[in-house]
Amino acid sequence: MRKPWRFAPRPPPRPQPPNTGLSSTMAPIGKAPPTEPDISLTQQLMRFMAAADVYEDRLVTELTLFQHFFQLSAAVFSECGLISVCAVSPGSDIDAVCVGPGFVQRHHFFYSFCRKLAAHEEVTDMLAFEKAHVPVMKLTYKGEKDSVPEAVDLMDDGLVRGLDPRCVRSLNGYRDSQQILRCVPNKHLFRTTLRVIKVWAKKRQIYSNRLGFLGGISWAILVAKVCQLYPNATVAALVTHFFRLYSTWDWKNPVRLRGANWRDPFPMMPIMTPAFPQHNSTFNMTRSNLAIISQEFVRGWSITEDVYSGRAEWASLFHTEDLGQKYQYVLMAGMSAQHSRVLLF
Repeated sequence: MRKPWRFAPRPPPRPQPPNTGLSSTMAPIGKAPPTEPDISLTQQLMRFMAAADVYEDRLVTELTLFQHFFQLSAAVFSECGLISVCAVSPGSDIDAVCVGPGFVQRHHFFYSFCRKLAAHEEVTDMLAFEKAHVPVMKLTYKGEKDSVPEAVDLMDDGLVRGLDPRCVRSLNGYRDSQQILRCVPNKHLFRTTLRVIKVWAKKRQIYSNRLGFLGGISWAILVAKVCQLYPNATVAALVTHFFRLYSTWDWKNPVRLRGANWRDPFPMMPIMTPAFPQHNSTFNMTRSNLAIISQEFVRGWSITEDVYSGRAEWASLFHTEDLGQKYQYVLMAGMSAQHSRVLLF
């Protein structure tokens, strides 16, 4: 039996004509200082975020948590370990980069080193995706050890020239994060606004690159763009500008933080990474998911406008809908393993 359609109490406003004039090289379009409503609504938003328990102070302050991994095989991975975090919350991952000698191949890392990590009792939930678009290992770690000194400048473009494309994409997780932080006028406001947007995207169930929505790097670029355009805005204002900007964005044009050649002929929602070599971070995007994200941007714009006018509270922005009620059909898939601590894909 089909479930009845549910309609919102009132429809969100129609988007304005696309912002065809916006580009990555344009100057800031709003330099006005914060107003009293901006400050007051930012304080209300921060109180809501604190009450929702979305902060993880330990992850924010201890950015060297995963660097000790590479000491487990110091004879091979002896140079350095480096990480970069734009904004974290409970349950989020931390990108870690291991730099070692050139004779270490990818299969060494994903087999021998991966199993060495899995053998330690502090490591659980070990997953290895060697054949993914961006090869990655995912794991849960409990505990901490000494950090490894940073001895290599991974922002040097010469380090990635001539590398295997998958190696470049692996390194660029760190490089893109660092480049984003260099592009924003205020790192603290950027991180705080990004945390708000990430929580919103997860609550609205549109945070997943693997499922064809947007991953962490894409959300970071979108937020950084708004921070560039409104360098003096408060968090509340930046969140409102975020939804207004992308509700009206012409997705024939890419969102990018730095000028670059763009060669993708068939993009769904082009969002360009800032580090060399730049590429579209939304390679898994589909037309149906673009439509869903666009609707969510319009909904966010409507609610934030209501918040500023006193007709709504911040909590309404983060309302989570039951997928079984929202969609007519829902497909669920599960996977488990009984005899190994490491799953290789």
